[in-house]
Amino acid sequence: MKLDIGYSKIVTFRRLAKSSTALCMAASAALILPTQVAGADDAPEFSLEEIVVTARKRSESMQDVPIAITAVSEREIDKLGAGQLSDLTQSVPNFAHNGNGSTLSATGIRGIVAATRNIGFESGMGVYIDEIYVGRPSAFNQNLDDIQQLEVLRGPQGTLFGRNTIAGAVNITTKKPSEEFEGRLKATVGDRGRANVSGFLSGPIISDKLYGKVSLYTVNRNGFVENAFDDENLSNEDRQGYRVSLVFQPSDTLEVTLSADDMKERTNRLFTQFRSVDPTSPLAGLYGAAFAGNPCCLAAGVVPNLTSQDAGPTENRDLSGQSLKVVWDLNSGHTITSISSRRETDFLLVADDDTTPVLVSHSTFRDTSDLFTQELRLNSVDDDTFNYVVGLYYQNTDSSSTRATTIGTPGVFAGFPNFTNGAGVAITDADGNIIVPIGAIDSQATVKSESFAAFGSLNYSVSEAVTATVGLRYTSEDKSLVFAQQNGTFTGHPTVNASPEIEDSGLSGNISFRDAFDEGSNLYASFARGFKSGGFNPDIVPNDDIVFGEEIAHTFEIGLKSTWMDSRIRLNAAAFYTDYKDQQVQRLGVSSAGGTGFQITNADSKILGGEIELRAMPFE
Repeated sequence: MKLDIGYSKIVTFRRLAKSSTALCMAASAALILPTQVAGADDAPEFSLEEIVVTARKRSESMQDVPIAITAVSEREIDKLGAGQLSDLTQSVPNFAHNGNGSTLSATGIRGIVAATRNIGFESGMGVYIDEIYVGRPSAFNQNLDDIQQLEVLRGPQGTLFGRNTIAGAVNITTKKPSEEFEGRLKATVGDRGRANVSGFLSGPIISDKLYGKVSLYTVNRNGFVENAFDDENLSNEDRQGYRVSLVFQPSDTLEVTLSADDMKERTNRLFTQFRSVDPTSPLAGLYGAAFAGNPCCLAAGVVPNLTSQDAGPTENRDLSGQSLKVVWDLNSGHTITSISSRRETDFLLVADDDTTPVLVSHSTFRDTSDLFTQELRLNSVDDDTFNYVVGLYYQNTDSSSTRATTIGTPGVFAGFPNFTNGAGVAITDADGNIIVPIGAIDSQATVKSESFAAFGSLNYSVSEAVTATVGLRYTSEDKSLVFAQQNGTFTGHPTVNASPEIEDSGLSGNISFRDAFDEGSNLYASFARGFKSGGFNPDIVPNDDIVFGEEIAHTFEIGLKSTWMDSRIRLNAAAFYTDYKDQQVQRLGVSSAGGTGFQITNADSKILGGEIELRAMPFE
């Protein structure tokens, strides 16, 4: 068991008036504070804070949106001690992360969770920062400093968020530059060298015209697992990053925002630890020799937080992005929004597959991804009867990867003359001597994709209490792959060269009805269709069957959103059923010569579930 001991301090400061030069300094603990309500004499002295979300591309009360949403504010992130997105899975219903790092891990919503371990396979969940899709799943686990609010939208969000939101979407909103000078500094120190520091400065550069913000963070902690092979510590934390933004307001109707962010993470990640080996396995003797006299894995059992691995487990990530957002308020009351962005995601992963101090199997994965997106959107005037949003979307992605597994030839092949592996590689000579002591299986891949979409969503008030919502999105996508796999080991993996292409198109959308049957209470029912195009499997593969088809999810949902006791209690609940057609399923496959690798095929499944969220403030 790992126990971290630490102490946190938060300091905030804000200029009280534009003409003042004094700073108000305040230290505060990260607590959820009640909202003081002023006004009528019969108003409650305290209540839960109203949550405003942008799940439908406009600001609305969370309780009025017919979508299952969990919103987490900056103060709640502080209270939970959440450093990255994965830390919130214990606080959000039906939100899952397998905990195996950030690059090849599986993150999902409502049972739609897939380990997207190569560039041809995309997640069914989308993560967005300031309305911008972050791209590859290896970029999902974002740092949570400088966050204004985070929303987890459960169920297909294909109308407004796009094709790869068949499970749901995570909508992250960062802090905007402020009109008055303010800042924040947060520091956490603890054992194992824990030292986390983050902060931001924000305020006007040119009065009433130009505003800026810069935020920085650094997260550090020594590893808590000792590697007996080289006396290094594994499972550390080491990441640094920044976010900067400028807001230019040349007039009352035009706002231009330029933003950039960058993060570097360097981690000695312990992915797996040796547990045991079947004594009847032909490799039992090899493992026994590897651990002879090694303190980590004696016959008496595994020692906690102690391993012995020779590969030097590593997980490095480099994430960066730049964006330009233009918001123009027309004289008619309509709003035009243009968002242009580019994001880059790179990672290096080194894993000791056998988890021993000798060479049995080591893997090295490298991925790079360059993503460009452009969205153009028109929001209507807010009207008592209806409002709508329509838009166009373009996405271009260029990704490349290498997968290399190094394998030591077992000594059991010595003495077998002219032994040839399943790939036709000679392992021994005529006298039975091993001539390939170390082999390798490697693959290289590039994937290019281009996607176009048109979408629209309409909210219509059928009566004073009942509102209907209908949305539709059409997506057209082209993908191409160049893939090559070579095998120079005793394993039976084939040599593969392939250049397939995919052209997919599909509809996604939603229909919902909301009934405000009582003050503070809403009942809703919805149907949503999610679409995700087909893809490729450029991995270490057992055959050349590396193309899979599109998948579609139909989700039916009913839900209740309610507040009680003068907004001191909030109770939200939902039940859902998903009919999953041609689900993209990852599994192990075996070649005709005995080589084992990953395959992705399509299958059908059904998901039934529910969720309840209760938040209460019975006392001030």
